Amino acid sequence: ASLLQGLLGFYDRLAEQDPSDTDVRRESAVASRRVGDIRQRLGQADRAETAYAWAVAKLTALNAQHSADIALRIELARAHNEIGSVRSAKLETGYAYQSHREALAVLRTAEPIAGSSPEYRYELARTLYFLAGQHPGAPAGGHGDGAGEDAARARTHADKSQAYRQQAIGILEQL
Repeated sequence: ASLLQGLLGFYDRLAEQDPSDTDVRRESAVASRRVGDIRQRLGQADRAETAYAWAVAKLTALNAQHSADIALRIELARAHNEIGSVRSAKLETGYAYQSHREALAVLRTAEPIAGSSPEYRYELARTLYFLAGQHPGAPAGGHGDGAGEDAARARTHADKSQAYRQQAIGILEQL
């Protein structure tokens, strides 16, 4: 992790010297995600989440300039999914669900240009799998008005989870 952290600083300095060098900026973003991967495996959840957040910021900036780059979008979705995994491990289920929803949104906007890319389809299946296992948490607008509403929300979520799971299985079977 320390070695990769040092390389990350090197990539960042190179990117600052020539902001037009997309390859260096991409490598800097990928290195940030990899630092997050290592930190996550070492059980350093907060440091992993910080590294993933840096990767998302860098990839989002690149994506704004190169929106037709499918590999870039896949990498961005992967970083969002990893943030969701870290948040899930920290028992922040609502935030985890939101991170996976952000990954799905990135992938859905890439669908027209992705075609049948195996990497795209794999990350989409992975995202759907994560969403199937997550609970969206409390609604953004407040507490609701009782047990009936909670039960209806739980049924709707169960139906969505089953649909996500079936879509993920279908994609993986095709792959």
